[in-house]
Amino acid sequence: MIDVQTGTIRFNEPAVEILPSLTRAIFLATSEFSTAKIVVANEPWCSSKLSGYLKERDSFAVILWFRGENLWMVTLMNVNPAFGTSWADWSSDKEQERMLAHDRWLELSLGSKRNFEWGNVCCEYDEKGGFSQIAIKFS
Repeated sequence: MIDVQTGTIRFNEPAVEILPSLTRAIFLATSEFSTAKIVVANEPWCSSKLSGYLKERDSFAVILWFRGENLWMVTLMNVNPAFGTSWADWSSDKEQERMLAHDRWLELSLGSKRNFEWGNVCCEYDEKGGFSQIAIKFS
C-alpha cells in the first residue's frame, strides 16, 4: 500500500493511487477525486476527505492535506465498526484499540522503518480531537 521507495500510496478497492507529487490543481481536476469534501480551507492550507472508504486489507477514511499546491500529508483512519461508528459510540478504549490496529497495519506494511527519503509515517493520537490516525508526511 505505501511504496517505501517512492511514498506512493495505493489502494485496491477502488483502485486509487496517490503520488507524493500530486498537486491540488491535478487533484481537483481528477474524476476520482471529484466527490471529495473539503475539511479545512485556511489558505494556504486545504484538506479534502475522499468520499467513501478505500480498502487495502482494512478500510480507511482518507484525507489529503495540501499546503498551497503541494501535497504535504495524507491521513488514514481505520473505519472498522469495532472502533465505533459515531460520537455516540465513541470510547477511549475503542480509540486506543484503533491506534493499536494502526500500529499493527504499519508493521505489516512497512516493518519497523518509519523515516524515508520522501518523508515519514507515524501513528498519532489527538487527545483534544479524540481520534487516532496514520499520518504519511512528505518532505
